Amino acid sequence: MDDIQRRPDLRWLFFSPSGRLGRGSFVKGWLFWVATSGVLITQLAGAEDNPVYAGLLSLAFIAFIPVSAISMFMLGFKRAHDMGTSGLVALLLLFPFVGFIYLAILVFAPSTAGKNGYGVQPDWPDQQQ
Repeated sequence: MDDIQRRPDLRWLFFSPSGRLGRGSFVKGWLFWVATSGVLITQLAGAEDNPVYAGLLSLAFIAFIPVSAISMFMLGFKRAHDMGTSGLVALLLLFPFVGFIYLAILVFAPSTAGKNGYGVQPDWPDQQQ
C-alpha cells in the first residue's frame, strides 16, 4: 500500500524536489515545457487581429512563465540528485552561458548506479519521506 501512495505522478515529476530523475524523464519534462511555450508564443503571434484573444493569451503566458520556471528547476534538482550531487547545483541553470553547459551535462551524464543518498532508483520519489 505504501508503494501505491508513493507512485510517481505528474505533480511529483514537475513540482517535487524529492527523489531522482533519469535522463529520459528529464528530457521529456523539459521538452514538454519548451513545446508548451512554443504553442503559446505561436498562438500569441497569430492573435494580433483579435485583441481579446491576444489579451487572454498574454495573461496565460504571464502565468505560464513562473510555473514552467519552477518546474524546470525541480526537474534539474531531481536530475542532479540522480547524478549523486546536491539539487542546489541546479541553480546553475539560471546563468546564461553556464546554464546551457550545465543543461547539456544534465542531459548526457549517466545516472548513479544503484542506490544513492537521494533515492533508491531513478524516476521515483525518495522513499525516506
